[in-house]
Amino acid sequence: MVEASYDNFGNVLGSMFRLLSLHQDVQSKLGKEIEEVLKKHSNKINMESIKEMKYLTMVLSETLRCFPTLARMERTCTKDYTFPTGLTIEKNTRVNVPLYGLHNDPKYYPNPEKFDPERFTENAKSERPPYVYLPFGNGPRKCVGMYNIVNL
Repeated sequence: MVEASYDNFGNVLGSMFRLLSLHQDVQSKLGKEIEEVLKKHSNKINMESIKEMKYLTMVLSETLRCFPTLARMERTCTKDYTFPTGLTIEKNTRVNVPLYGLHNDPKYYPNPEKFDPERFTENAKSERPPYVYLPFGNGPRKCVGMYNIVNL
């Protein structure tokens, strides 16, 4: 289980570095943030300095939107649920959540093929429904790897 977490982390970083190499403007902005934050912390990389790197978190979040670690996740309904449209999913029904499709839905992410970390400013995140970004799933079965990447 721990190995899977590190493997996913490595894949995410590889995807992020590839995207940064293709988007020099994002790379430059991120580089400036890292330099400024490290200067404040006597060039020490530690938890406090990393937590101050808000743009780094935005870049990682956008990377995970573009390349989620899973294309889909599966869950089992724990109780009957009826949508406002009238569709009912009965208890014990398995449901597939298409993460890749959700993360690339132009309704929530205009121009989804574009790499744009600005989608993850606090304001932009607050304007989206909460469950349209699920790179680690959610609830009691969410991926423990989330804590390696998002909660630095």
